[in-house]
Amino acid sequence: MPAALARLSESPAGRRWSGAALLAMVTLLALGLRLRGLWDAELDIDEGATWYFAGLTLADQWGEIGAQETNPPLFYTLAHLVRALGATAEQERLLSVLAGTACVPLGYLLARRMAGRFAGFAAALLIALSAVQIETSQYARTYAALAVAALAALLAVQRLLAGGGMPARAGFVAAALAALYLHNTAVLLVTACNLLVFLAWLADPARARGFLLRWIGINAAVLVGYAPWIAVVTDQSLHTLAHFWLAPPTLAAFRYEVMNTFALRYLSWGEPYADWFFLVLLAAGIAGAWRTRFAPALAVAVLAGVPLASFAISQWRPIMNGKTLLWLMPVGLVCVGAGCASLGRLRWPALALAAGLEAAAVAHAPEPFRVDWPALAARIAAQQRDGAALVVGPEIVAFMLDHYGLHHGLPAGAVPTFTWGRHAAWFPQAAAPELPPERARAVLGGFAHVWVVTNGALGHDPAALRAQLDCAFTVGEQAPPGGHLAVLRLDRRPAPACDQGGL
Repeated sequence: MPAALARLSESPAGRRWSGAALLAMVTLLALGLRLRGLWDAELDIDEGATWYFAGLTLADQWGEIGAQETNPPLFYTLAHLVRALGATAEQERLLSVLAGTACVPLGYLLARRMAGRFAGFAAALLIALSAVQIETSQYARTYAALAVAALAALLAVQRLLAGGGMPARAGFVAAALAALYLHNTAVLLVTACNLLVFLAWLADPARARGFLLRWIGINAAVLVGYAPWIAVVTDQSLHTLAHFWLAPPTLAAFRYEVMNTFALRYLSWGEPYADWFFLVLLAAGIAGAWRTRFAPALAVAVLAGVPLASFAISQWRPIMNGKTLLWLMPVGLVCVGAGCASLGRLRWPALALAAGLEAAAVAHAPEPFRVDWPALAARIAAQQRDGAALVVGPEIVAFMLDHYGLHHGLPAGAVPTFTWGRHAAWFPQAAAPELPPERARAVLGGFAHVWVVTNGALGHDPAALRAQLDCAFTVGEQAPPGGHLAVLRLDRRPAPACDQGGL
């Protein structure tokens, strides 16, 4: 019997079975790591925005209201469907968990076709253990889903370059459209795929002329599917993003984000050598798979081209930060896996070291620093009997506080709420009307307390409001409960020192 099992394992069918079992184990490991601690923290502001949009009708998501949001509506629609099935706000993170887990088998397929089975399993393991990929997969935003769409699109391109037929064509169209409706910066993914195909075609001029004609037809199908949203993206690029909170990146910031995308993050020892080890493996993977013509085109068009294009565009309309490059990380780890495979007898030690460094980064990764929304809502509501107003920036803060119990035991609207800073067009004006700076003292002067909850990273600085109210209020409490969110409680002075026209 043992001899028979040995012969079976050495046969093609046995190798396929053992390979599938190993991939399943790595995928289950990825799922377990992404489920660990998933419910330990309340939503942060961006996740709250996902929950807010998930509560809108599909007509609103894909209509005028959705057009005011700088993210396309596909992920919100998926969250809407999950919510309709009875999921809670925190359970919407399961969308990202599933997407992040799906990156493992997709990364395996892409690396295996580039550099063999060992490269495939190495890439799958490294994606499963990636601390940042785990973090992204526990975040109820679009980034993990965008990584899945990107890997699927690159797999389809690879199959097309290898002579794939209709399934590969349909796969690219579906993946490209999914990416475009998940995030506006996915335009760079589609552009990079076109450049990748062109470079691969140049490296093989004997390729049939019909291939380029088919590729033009594939792009035409993507263009037709994306046409309804092109006008929205164009309008946002010309107007909404002109006042967006992101700043144009410097060369130092660009280097920092690229290193964080293709190397390690959250590792507190071994730097910068651990980072350079990953970058060397990435380069080795590209060099080792050079004969495929796909790897060098992937390096130029995607791994280098997308960050450079993001940086260049951001000098005009800032679009680049760490999150907008996250979908490149599993693609880079595919090349790291190929790099391990290219080292011959050293492939196992290289993979063991890479996986060990990633496991250490997971162990050193900080806990998500989230706001204790229920406690904050309870503190504000408790003072309502004395007369308290709430000033928020951005408006989604008001939604978060209300969701976590601000009006528990109080009628809706019992805490007068105002927006400090530019009012978002997609948020109902009645829920948190904008507070004009010149009217701040007159509007708020009659309240015993004013709670100010703002996110400075999004351009909502309470300093100007404090300057307006200084003569009538004193600071009673000030604490940063988490992230960039700042909380300030202003208490009415017993004897306001304002000028005659102030109150």
